[in-house]
Amino acid sequence: MNNNKIFLIGMMYSGKTTIGKLLSQKLNFPLFDLDNEIEKIMGISINEIFKLYGEDRFRLIETAFFKECSKLNNHIFAMGGGAIVNINNHSILKDKGTTFFLDSSSEIIFERFKQDKNKNNRPLLDNCSIELIDSLYHKRRARYKSCSKFIIDTDLLTEDQAVNQIEEYLNA
Repeated sequence: MNNNKIFLIGMMYSGKTTIGKLLSQKLNFPLFDLDNEIEKIMGISINEIFKLYGEDRFRLIETAFFKECSKLNNHIFAMGGGAIVNINNHSILKDKGTTFFLDSSSEIIFERFKQDKNKNNRPLLDNCSIELIDSLYHKRRARYKSCSKFIIDTDLLTEDQAVNQIEEYLNA
């Protein structure tokens, strides 16, 4: 198994960044949070990128950037929730590292969204409802599954338990 690149994929609020940070500390691999890095390079928030350029242009930026940054070895990558929308990212996720789908139910995602103080930076969740999250989740779930080697149910696990489960898979 190719363990020098670990990709964490899943919906917004599935735990990619939080679990990525903990995993980074345990494995001593840097965490590369794709959305945060895009914001640094562009000098504006993801929300502003969506407003100025639209989702289609953002996905092109995201894909080009991911293609380049995925060349880094010994990294953990916390992907944006929609990174799997562009088919060009699938081969990298499947072939260039070990990909974990952090799966959360629509209900849990909605609860986490309601508790988030920074939710204004979630352009696809304007006027958020459980129905909107459920719709996004069902559109993306098959792609998340097809790109991942392992599925971690983050509804049922604490962050530490999820990290331990990822470690078990990596060491198997």
